[in-house]
Amino acid sequence: MSVGCHPLGRALMRSSEGDSVVLEAPGGKERLTILEVRYERIDVEPFREPPGSYAAAKQS
Repeated sequence: MSVGCHPLGRALMRSSEGDSVVLEAPGGKERLTILEVRYERIDVEPFREPPGSYAAAKQS
């Protein structure tokens, strides 16, 4: 899911602690207040082509 196309992501872009934003969701509008902004590292495995894929076969 891309942040740019999700209603909550759009509402939160460039927001800071203490800001109020309006969430325009399919169910209607809702005003939100940002309490905290925190960035955390998410550990992910490097991408590997799945076995049997075209790219994996070319590398073998």
